[in-house]
Amino acid sequence: MTLNGVQITPGGFDSNSPYYYLRSSTGGAHCCFGITYVSKDPLYKEELSIDLRYSDVLPEMYDSTGEWRVMVNDWSYAYWLYSFALSPAPQVILKVENGSLVPSLSDMRNPKPSHDQLMELAQGLKLPINRDGSGLISKLTSTLLDLYYSGNSESALELLNMVWTEGQVITVVGEELDRERYLSRLTVRIKGSPYFQDWTTL
Repeated sequence: MTLNGVQITPGGFDSNSPYYYLRSSTGGAHCCFGITYVSKDPLYKEELSIDLRYSDVLPEMYDSTGEWRVMVNDWSYAYWLYSFALSPAPQVILKVENGSLVPSLSDMRNPKPSHDQLMELAQGLKLPINRDGSGLISKLTSTLLDLYYSGNSESALELLNMVWTEGQVITVVGEELDRERYLSRLTVRIKGSPYFQDWTTL
């Protein structure tokens, strides 16, 4: 059904999920999406909404104890130093806590990668000199964010230092960036995310 120009799709009737849901979409090329979950039992005891921005919600899941979870993309990094098509959108696992949806850090955390694993990642992330670096900046940002969002910010910094030497300047969409300026601006983006948690700081 359509309400005020927004397409509304109900669901959750035939699943074991503890929630019904209402998906919303404005019908644009890739914007905008939202979802509201409503508890089944007791009915309407909980109402949880997510502004999904540029993509639909990802599948529901359950942790090892059977607690309900939902996965979303964090679009805080869209249209930054690259086109939308190249925009990283790290995945965030949400849980219900005190009537709100918050990141489930225990579900997102991964073991710290070894130095050899970081060296392997670094092989495909060497930055260009004297040419536009949008593509590699996108790939680098995506890789760093995957490390941050899995609780490995120190490893992210180690990887950044491997692939971007101090004083090296690259041009990205007409702007000259060195490592420190890039890192400062990325930190602002991370802290501005609606899913920001202290463990993602640099």
